[in-house]
Parts: sequence; C-alpha cells; structure tokens
Amino acid sequence: MSDKLYEQAVRVAERAYAPYSSFNVGAVARARDGRVFEGVNVENAAYPLGICAERTAISRAVTDGCRPGDLEEIAITASPCGGCRQWIHEFRFDRVTFKNAEGELVRAEELMSAMDEIYSLLVTIDYPDGVTGGLRRTTDALRAVLERTRGDLTTAMVAARLQGAIERAERSVG
Repeated sequence: MSDKLYEQAVRVAERAYAPYSSFNVGAVARARDGRVFEGVNVENAAYPLGICAERTAISRAVTDGCRPGDLEEIAITASPCGGCRQWIHEFRFDRVTFKNAEGELVRAEELMSAMDEIYSLLVTIDYPDGVTGGLRRTTDALRAVLERTRGDLTTAMVAARLQGAIERAERSVG
C-alpha cells in the first residue's frame, strides 16, 4: 500500500498553500479500518504559524475520531520535520514512507512492527511477579527500548540523508 499511498500524497501536494516557499507537501494517513486522511502544508506570513502536511492529515484523523494506535501508515512527499516526527511517533504509525535524497522510498519503520508484536505478546502475560520473575518490569523496560529505538532509527535515517547531502555539496564545490 505504501507506493499507492505515496502517489496519492503526491497528488494531494498540488493543493498545498505555500505562497512563500513554493514548497508544496502532501501527506496521506491510513487508519487500520481503511479510512484515509489527506493533508497539505499551509503556510502563513508569520512563519511559525504555518502547519505541515503530516500534522494536517493527523489532525483530520483525530477530528474523525482516531487516537494513537488507530493509524497504520502515513506517506509524505518530503522528509518529516522534527515536530512532525514527534506527532508520527505519538500516534504510533507502523509505516512512514517518504522519498530520501536519492529519490528512493524509505520504509525503515517496518522493522519496528516486529518489535511491537513481541511487546504486544508480552503484555498479555499478567501473572504475579513471584511466578514470572519480574516479567512486567522487563516488559515495561522493553517498551522504553522500543520507543528509543524508533526515535534512534528515525534520527539515523535523517543523519544518513544529511551526510549524503553534505558529500554531494562538497563534490559540487571542490
């Protein structure tokens, strides 16, 4: 579904309101029940008052009753900014798709679904600590590791793209 969702995001981006940067961004979020929510960036002359496409799509989903965990996938025509990465993290998307600097679709978050599945299985075990040997504390610690790993994975992807951009700039200058 990621490719089709990304193609829809490209079409949606045409409706963005970006008179200052001329950088139209589209985002499409898909809920687990199949509903689709489109969003675009909307700029404002007072720069910080604009809103990114990802936040627009997520806000539309929330308006229609979605909560964290209800949204499965989001496709974006640009790499998410730090604030949008936090929103994406907050709503626990399984997949986040966007194109990297080389024009390839990035889907690194798919690796996290296996870790989330393990966590989901562990939290179903609810026996006294004396029987499970502290499994609940271990499970809570695992969740913290999952959340940090998700953040680290996102940071690593951005760092790799930034490094590639720096290397291309250095080659073009020198």
